[in-house]
Amino acid sequence: MLAPVAALAQQPVASFHHRSSSDAPLGPKGPLPSLSGKWDILSTDANGDPYNTSGGVYLGPIEFTADLTETAGSTLVQTNGNTFTSSACSADGTATVGGTVDINNVSGTGPVTYVATVDSGYTYTFSGNYSKSNPSQISGTWTTTAGACGVQSGQFTAYMYNPLTNSSYGGEFTSDLTGIQVSGVTVNLKELNFAISGTVSGPAGSCFNGLTIDPTQSIATGGLVVFYATNASGGLVGFLGSNTDSNFKQLPNDQPIETSLYFTYAVYQAGGNCQAGDSGHDAVFHIRRPVHRYLGNGTGGFSSER
Repeated sequence: MLAPVAALAQQPVASFHHRSSSDAPLGPKGPLPSLSGKWDILSTDANGDPYNTSGGVYLGPIEFTADLTETAGSTLVQTNGNTFTSSACSADGTATVGGTVDINNVSGTGPVTYVATVDSGYTYTFSGNYSKSNPSQISGTWTTTAGACGVQSGQFTAYMYNPLTNSSYGGEFTSDLTGIQVSGVTVNLKELNFAISGTVSGPAGSCFNGLTIDPTQSIATGGLVVFYATNASGGLVGFLGSNTDSNFKQLPNDQPIETSLYFTYAVYQAGGNCQAGDSGHDAVFHIRRPVHRYLGNGTGGFSSER
């Protein structure tokens, strides 16, 4: 397991297309915001979700990550294969997430409901309200159905993330196998249609020097990014970056731009300086290059911030 997500899909990313702004339903003050994008739905109860354990191991707060597109102006549909959960009620770490949004409520806010069903049939319902002024963050309450995991409830916040466009993160890894720390590691990411390309670089003689990310086996979804990288000697390393730290706490100021990512890695195939069976973690990688924020004001432009 690379992160507090129960399981990760290892399959090519399906192409995903956003609805154009010209198709958005019109309100008295212009187009209503589209909720298409990468979503992270996270329980925010102060005491966590103590029942969310598997084999005596705490899996962190209930969390669902999903890529959603808004269809027919009121229905949220997931992109298949890119949905994960930390729910102990899911045997394989996947779920089905959908939802609805009230596009007729044009007063500035409107009801949004997410329904997440895990593989055991257990269902979570997240009910909140979007704000026309800030549709990328939605808060409310969640409940579950009766079943093997029992009836539960709590608070949640859902976040929509900007694409990881030409983002560079710097930090260090510590091997869980040898305890050796490797500083000066840089992860360069570029996202297109939820697929990730780029490179990983590090000190000469380390496993992280000269790795190239395979976009056909890499995805960005919700607050997660999963990618597999190879070196010239055939070494294969899997990485997972999450919006939570090693204690499952949400990283600060993480939405809608992921300025920090908690990375873990695992070496699946030896090659060069990569040793098969090695795995490790980091303290938290922080973004280095200027971040380009989509203005979302009808201009189609971007602004930069450090």
